[in-house]
Amino acid sequence: MRRMGFNEVWIDIIFRHVSSNWYSCGCRKSLELLMEALTTYEKVLGQLVNKKKSCVVFAPNSSLDSIQRIKEITGMEHKEFPIKYLGCPLYVGWYAQFLSTGGRAILIRHVLLALPVHLLAAIYPHKGVLYQIERMLARFFWGNSEGKKRLHWASGDKLCMPYSEGGANFRKLQDICNAFTTKQWWNLRTSDSLWNNFLMIKYFQRSHPLIKQWYSGNSHSWNAVCKIKREVDTHILWKIGKGDIAFWFDNWTNLGPLCKFLP
Repeated sequence: MRRMGFNEVWIDIIFRHVSSNWYSCGCRKSLELLMEALTTYEKVLGQLVNKKKSCVVFAPNSSLDSIQRIKEITGMEHKEFPIKYLGCPLYVGWYAQFLSTGGRAILIRHVLLALPVHLLAAIYPHKGVLYQIERMLARFFWGNSEGKKRLHWASGDKLCMPYSEGGANFRKLQDICNAFTTKQWWNLRTSDSLWNNFLMIKYFQRSHPLIKQWYSGNSHSWNAVCKIKREVDTHILWKIGKGDIAFWFDNWTNLGPLCKFLP
């Protein structure tokens, strides 16, 4: 919603509404509201939740009555750690100490770095958030010995390099965000959708998207788009023929927009 330019008040209202459904106390009414929210999600977006592949995990001191009640209402299976996600086992607490360095690398590469992808496609977090996530991943990768942190023998940038360059082939979260922002700019320039029309009216109704700047009060996501749009737009080649090209600002000569050659 922030990416689409919604006011922070509206975002807070929706967030509180969603939070009140998901973070339930485990009572029957709360669980029924949770399943009702999932049903509404399936009807609106057409994406079905596979309950056979879903599971619920409980605290060790949970009562059998609570476990049975939640299983009946959700229709999901009860499992205990370690559970598998995308074919890889997920551990909790001290179980992670039994993983080798290679096992930790596989878990980070194929599971932990895949978890925030859908979230990063919807929002553009601040650099501090990405730093904290990568910091936790680094701590998990290098592990600890007898309650003490181990020395990090390589930087995060080094670990994100490919195998051929001596890295662990991890993906940088900043690169993932930039990729999604690039895709957003591409869709904005080439598609004709409701989201595209909304941004056109909100930000550049009377100007070309390439010259529109970010101003205080605009969304954080639009600021991220403004930082990469000129670099991305140089790789978009427009073909003459449909009458939808801006003569001065679109790259139709394969040399870049003509406006940059004139004072």
